[in-house]
Amino acid sequence: MELFKKKKECCGCSICMSVCPVQAITMQADEQGFLYPHIDDKKCIHCGKCERECSLKNLNNVDDVALNGVLAVINKDEKIRMSSSSGGFFYTIAEYVLQNGGTVYGAMFDENYRVLHKRGTRIEDICRMQGSKYVQSNTNGIFELVKKDILDDKIVLFTGCPCQIDGLNHYLKGYNQEKLITCDLICHGVNSPRLWEDYLSCMKKKDNILDIHFREKTQGWKNISMHIKMEKKTYVEISAYDYFYQAFFSGHSLRPVCFSCPYASLDRKSDITMGDFWGIENVFPEIDDDKGVSLILLNSYKGRMIFEQIKQKFVVRPTTVETCMQPSLKSPVQKPISYDAFWADYMDRGYGYICKKYFHGGIIGKVRRFIKTMMIRAKIWNKFSVLLRG
Repeated sequence: MELFKKKKECCGCSICMSVCPVQAITMQADEQGFLYPHIDDKKCIHCGKCERECSLKNLNNVDDVALNGVLAVINKDEKIRMSSSSGGFFYTIAEYVLQNGGTVYGAMFDENYRVLHKRGTRIEDICRMQGSKYVQSNTNGIFELVKKDILDDKIVLFTGCPCQIDGLNHYLKGYNQEKLITCDLICHGVNSPRLWEDYLSCMKKKDNILDIHFREKTQGWKNISMHIKMEKKTYVEISAYDYFYQAFFSGHSLRPVCFSCPYASLDRKSDITMGDFWGIENVFPEIDDDKGVSLILLNSYKGRMIFEQIKQKFVVRPTTVETCMQPSLKSPVQKPISYDAFWADYMDRGYGYICKKYFHGGIIGKVRRFIKTMMIRAKIWNKFSVLLRG
C-alpha cells in the first residue's frame, strides 16, 4: 500500500493512522523531523480506508465562500491579551467551553519543549495552549480522544492548523458534530521539529530553559520577538535576528506540502479562523496600541452563534475581508530557490553551518548584534526596528 509518491502530498495530520482498522500505520519522523505515515506490510489488509479518508486526496472545495462575519477583536482583559499572541481570542472561547463542561484541544509544549496536541479540561491547560507555537504539532491519538468526547455528548473545542482541522473533519464524518467547535489559524506554514530541537540544543548550551514564548510583546506586538527565559538570563530577540525565525520567514524550514497548501485561501474548513489583524493601523487606528489585535473570520453559523455568547468580553470592530486580506488567505508561501540546497547542507554539515551560511551567523552575526547593542544603548533601536519591519 502506498499513500503518496512525493512528500508534498502529505500534511502529516495522522488521519490515516487513526482510521486504520488493524493499526498498521504509525507516524514516523523523516530526516527533516516531519512525521509521515509508515505502513507495516505484515499488518496491512489493503482495505484502502487510509487512502479514501486522506483529507488531501479528498478535498471538498467550494466556489462561493459565505462568511458569517469578519471582525477585529481585542480582549478587554489586559492580562489575557498580553499573554496571547494577538488580541486574546482563544483564551476566552476556550474558557467558555470549559465553563460549559466541555474539553479543549490545542498545541502545547511538553517537558522538553516539543510541540504536541493535548486535551485540556482546566484553565491551566488553556494557559499552556495560549500563544503561537511555530512548530508542527504531533496529533498522534488525538482524533480518537475527540471522538470519545463527542460520543460522551461533551462540547469540544479543537484548535489547530487548517490541515489538522480538515483531517479531523474527515475522521468524524458520519458522527454528530453539533457540539464540536473547530478553530483554525491563518497559517504561514509549519516548521521542522528537527530544526526546532537543534535550535533549542544551542540555547540549552548557554543555560537551562525555564519558559518559551514565540510572540513576546515587550518590544511591541508588531515587532515579533522570541522570548526564552533561562535560569540566569532571558533571551529576547526580534525575528530579523533570531535564527529560528529567519528559517521560518524565509521558508527554508517549512514542510514540503506548505508550498502547495490547498488551505491557503478563504475556503476555510473550520467554524472560526483566528489570526493577527495585520494592517489594523490603516483600518481601525483608534484601537491600534501595538498590544495585539485578533482577526476573526466566522466561517459557519455555528461559529457565529458561539461568538455571540462571548462577544461582551471583547472590543469588536466588524469589517470586511477586503480590509484585512493577508498573503496566507490568498495562496501558499513561495518555496525558496535554495530550499533543497539548504536541507542538503543541513544533512551534510549540520545546524551550525546553515546558520552561518543562510542566516548571518558567525562573524557577520556578531557584527550585527554589536551594532544592535550600540543602537539600544543610544536609544534609537526601537525607531530603527520599525523601519526593519517596513
